[in-house]
Amino acid sequence: MLAVRQVLDAGRLGRPGALALGAGAVALIGFLAVAHRRITAMSAPRPVVLTPAGAVAAAVCTLVLAAFAVTVVT
Repeated sequence: MLAVRQVLDAGRLGRPGALALGAGAVALIGFLAVAHRRITAMSAPRPVVLTPAGAVAAAVCTLVLAAFAVTVVT
């Protein structure tokens, strides 16, 4: 939320800002989807092992969010 506020307060969203904002939103939604699927799987008495694809998806979303944060702060 702070990143969104900083982008909008700058007064000059422009194309790069809109793309960065969209990429950050997509990464956040993707991370939440992966986390929700994992939490649902963990509710079983014997949870299913995390697949490599799920681990890679969570890692990529985390890296994209970190890159977005660095871009917004600088």
